[in-house]
Amino acid sequence: MVCGVKNFKKAIEFLDEEAPDVTMTNSELKFSKIKFAARREEELEKRLAKIKEAWGALGGESRAVKEEPKRSSQLLVIGHGS
Repeated sequence: MVCGVKNFKKAIEFLDEEAPDVTMTNSELKFSKIKFAARREEELEKRLAKIKEAWGALGGESRAVKEEPKRSSQLLVIGHGS
């Protein structure tokens, strides 16, 4: 477990240090950044807006559920806490 990673930039820095061979595409980075923000958002409406934005980054909810089941499930879990 890692503690104290308060922003997405620090998360990426940690990943670069601990797993330098791991690479992410631009779309993976975009989705991850949105999800990172959504998980930390305390206001319901803002969290739901971030989740909607993340669905969009995956090509829409319908497409994502079929093509990106793992990422879709992550968004559903974040939304469930709403």
